[in-house]
Order: sequence, then structure tokens, then C-alpha cells
Amino acid sequence: MKFLFRATLVMLSLTALFIAGCGSEKKQESQAHDDAERNTKAPATYVAAIEQCEFHLMEITELIEKGELSDVHREAAKIRDIALKLPQLAKGDVPVDMLKDINIKSKELAGMFTEIDKAGDSGDKEGTIKAHQKMKTVVDALKLFVSQNEEQEN
Repeated sequence: MKFLFRATLVMLSLTALFIAGCGSEKKQESQAHDDAERNTKAPATYVAAIEQCEFHLMEITELIEKGELSDVHREAAKIRDIALKLPQLAKGDVPVDMLKDINIKSKELAGMFTEIDKAGDSGDKEGTIKAHQKMKTVVDALKLFVSQNEEQEN
């Protein structure tokens, strides 16, 4: 009986160590995933940032067409990182009355990373396309601030 109890205890301990080890490996993988994504070159202006977002959206379009959904997260992470910088970049390039809307839209765009990342990583092509379209819509809305600014200057 003692032997059975000890054997069960050893098995439970090994199982717990195995689960903990798998979790730390996943955490390291996730950390490396995030670090690789954070190497986005910062745009110097709001206009350049919007152009970079459009470029990365085109890259996502190509990845979807090729069926390389698991690679979508890299491009989406670059868009997220640029989106987080948009309010600061807009301060010098866009009239003050537009900053609140840019701040809201840029946070919305950055928040879309999770949706497209989950869809792409799970191989959900339709979900990836849907999330990609939402991102395009928000980038188009952010691009309007550039054209509105140019109209106000003329």
C-alpha cells in the first residue's frame, strides 16, 4: 500500500513538473514572438506611419492568398506597434481638433492585433480575412485625417 501511495505521489510530481515545463517553454516562445515583433522601424511622420500600415496590410493580403496564415501575426504586430505611435506622430502633422479621433482609432487598430493573430494562428482563413478587412477599414479612416489636413492647409 505504501508503495502504491509513493508511486502515485511520484507520478503526480512528474506530471506537475512536465506541465510546468511546458508552460515555461510556451512562455519563452511567446516572449521571443513578442520581441521579434517589436523590431518595427518607427516612422518619422503621421503620413509615413499610415503608408507603412498600408504596406503591411498588403503583405497580410499576400500571406492570406498564399495560405500562410501563421505568418500574418508578424505583419499585424508591426501595424499594432505603428498604431500605438500614431497619436504622438499626429501631434506635429494633424490639427489639434483631430487628435482625439486619431487617438481613438489608433487604439482600435492596435487592439485588432489579437483578433487577427488568433485567427491566423488557428488557421481560420475566414476569420483572418474578416479581421484584415476591419484593420483596412480603420487604416482608411486614419488616412482620411491626412487628406483632411491637406485640404485645410490649401
